[in-house]
Amino acid sequence: MPYSAVAEGIDKVCTPATEGTGMHNVAYLARFADETGAFGSWQPSSPTLEERAQSGSAFHGDDFLTVREGVALFTATVVHRSGTSPRTQTEAWCFVGGQLARATVDAIDPDVSGEWRHTQYFNRDTDKPAYERLQAIDVQHPGAPVPRPSADGITLTRPKTPADLPFYAAYESAFGPKLSTPKP
Repeated sequence: MPYSAVAEGIDKVCTPATEGTGMHNVAYLARFADETGAFGSWQPSSPTLEERAQSGSAFHGDDFLTVREGVALFTATVVHRSGTSPRTQTEAWCFVGGQLARATVDAIDPDVSGEWRHTQYFNRDTDKPAYERLQAIDVQHPGAPVPRPSADGITLTRPKTPADLPFYAAYESAFGPKLSTPKP
């Protein structure tokens, strides 16, 4: 993969922030699917509650959200699980100074024994990434041709600001306005 100074610089800021380093606030929300696959509303949660819900007999799928905030940094990660499929998708966003800097999707598809990561990096224009990376993370059959992920498994959502995230209103309602940068 070609070197990108933009990607390396953003990763140096966003990777530790996504892991919680230097972040002041952390919040968890979850929404659960019913037996028809329809999702309910976002509710405050925790990793312990999430784990307990997944092991229950009434588990039909969920979205588990982790939000971390620091000075001029905001990260959000949503893990999507279906109760009927072994596929998992994780979307993550990192905002620096209130603007999107990095968007990532990890897609795990056990049917083809693969895991892929699609990452886009932005320096000024969130409509066009400054750098993009699509990579196979883990393939269970070494030496075999790496199957390409389907387009719907690697599509990225690119909100310009944290307030543009589809769950931001639920986050703000549950935990109050903590964002360190002003909303547009």
